[in-house]
Amino acid sequence: MSETGKTKKHDRKGSLTTQVIGLYWCVLILIFGINGLLMYRFSMRQEILYHRQTAAYSAADFVRLMEELMPSQWLLDYWNAHPEAPELARTTDIEAYRDVFDGLDEKLGEGWEFTLSSDDIGTWSPEEQQALSKYCYDDLQRYSDVAQEESRGVLEGPIIACGRAGEAPRVCFSGSRHYDFRPGAALDIPEDQLKQLGAAPDQALTTIRIAPGTGGRTAPLSVVACSFDAGDGDLAAYVMMGVDEVTLKQRIMGTTLRMIGIDALISLLLGFVLMHILYRRMLCPVTSIQKGLHVYVENGDTAEVVKTMDSIQAGNEIGRLAGDIGDMVRRMEAQVRARQQLEDRQEKLAAELEHAARIQAAMLPKRFPDRAQDRRLELYAAMAPAREVGGDLYDFFMIDQDRLALVIADVSGKGIPAALFMMQAKTLFREIARPDVPIDVIAERVNRGLCAFNEQQQFITTWMMIVDLSTGRALEINAGHTKPALCRAQGRYELVRNLHDLPLGLMDDLTFTVHEWRLEPGDRLFVYTDGVHEAENSAEEQYGPARLLSALNEQRQAPQKETLASVLDSVRAFTGPAPQTDDITMLGMTYFGDQ
Repeated sequence: MSETGKTKKHDRKGSLTTQVIGLYWCVLILIFGINGLLMYRFSMRQEILYHRQTAAYSAADFVRLMEELMPSQWLLDYWNAHPEAPELARTTDIEAYRDVFDGLDEKLGEGWEFTLSSDDIGTWSPEEQQALSKYCYDDLQRYSDVAQEESRGVLEGPIIACGRAGEAPRVCFSGSRHYDFRPGAALDIPEDQLKQLGAAPDQALTTIRIAPGTGGRTAPLSVVACSFDAGDGDLAAYVMMGVDEVTLKQRIMGTTLRMIGIDALISLLLGFVLMHILYRRMLCPVTSIQKGLHVYVENGDTAEVVKTMDSIQAGNEIGRLAGDIGDMVRRMEAQVRARQQLEDRQEKLAAELEHAARIQAAMLPKRFPDRAQDRRLELYAAMAPAREVGGDLYDFFMIDQDRLALVIADVSGKGIPAALFMMQAKTLFREIARPDVPIDVIAERVNRGLCAFNEQQQFITTWMMIVDLSTGRALEINAGHTKPALCRAQGRYELVRNLHDLPLGLMDDLTFTVHEWRLEPGDRLFVYTDGVHEAENSAEEQYGPARLLSALNEQRQAPQKETLASVLDSVRAFTGPAPQTDDITMLGMTYFGDQ
């Protein structure tokens, strides 16, 4: 079977129609099975009880009939003495005895059968006794036929069993039309049951079971017996009416099956009606919903899906579901368009930010002096922004032939506003720093320039130093910035804890304190923004000044480029997978003097 065929077969097995129909018939079969079993058992119990009672009444009526209408004692003795008489009476036509009956009518007169006695019959000739046996047998046969007709063939009998106590009883009469209880054949009735019946002839009704007889019977027969009162107790005779439980069970089973068949036919018709309603009202709309969604998944045709959902007019939960799906698809389409527009804007913004980052990077110095260019110093700087563009600033430039200006700053905030404010500050530092302008005046003028156009209320922490490379004299201003680290020749890095002023941009009338340094050949200077020591790991623990000094001292003899790279690696190893939250900017200088 091809993959397509297997897929279709799997879809059919998993379809709602197949599942509902399968569930319907499974439940229906279960109900029919339980109902049929209960109905069969209940009907069987009631029918057996009813027919046993009917058999008991029929046996009693039969005994009463024999005692009232016939010379029953003579008949029982005659059949017991002549076992072949019942069979002969059953097989011989009554017309064969017409002459004998005519002779009895002449001799005894009309109605002679109502005046007979056993003694009178004993004087008759064998032919007359045989004719009377046939006459009585036919009367009993007519009663048996009526009982059989009323019970629809369920009652077996009557069977007259007679014999003396301790002897095997012999069948003297049988009205059965279904089983061969041959007259004169011995019945296999247990002797203890026979003696029990003979010892208590006053008990009118008794239920016994008889074993299979000689006529080929293979199933047990429920039998009720009514005893004759022989008077002297010598003769034991019983009239037995059997209930053919096998036939009865078959009949009830047939009736039960017919009822189940009728119920199944009605259920089948109702099932087809239900399936039609289910198909029209539920499965067709669900299939339409599925096809519409499949079209949407395949080609994203929103209009086709909405059209399909709007065409489903089922006034139930499925109709409302289709409407909800249509509304959802409309909202999804609107969200997709909005997301696409947002992504377009984000791509445009990312491109603009990338362009701004390139512009910002271009504004920062890229050529760092070393001893090959100026034997008096070695300098290197690095910046790692937290976003595409940063708010940190580093700069260095010569004011004259001997004096070097160093600037590092950190703008409040992030992103483009901070970058623009940083560029404005860098431009002001470059424009205002002149050989004849003191360092504190430079800071004051830059501060006023930033305050003049600071509608966003931003500020910038700033560290600035002017170093005379020929003498080592340095002037420093710290406007709210981090503490620089100084390493004397053959010493270790330590933080310089001078008094800090307020950051630039807060107020236009700020003044600044100038700190004088004296650098000796071999001294190393390291300045940085707070993104270094405030870097956090996943446990929200900060990197801190102690780790910074340790990283610096491990590389205190290395070139400044390697020192800064080592510090950055130490910070990133500490933060691990935690995101960078602030710009990291560092500047390092080694002063060698005018040697």
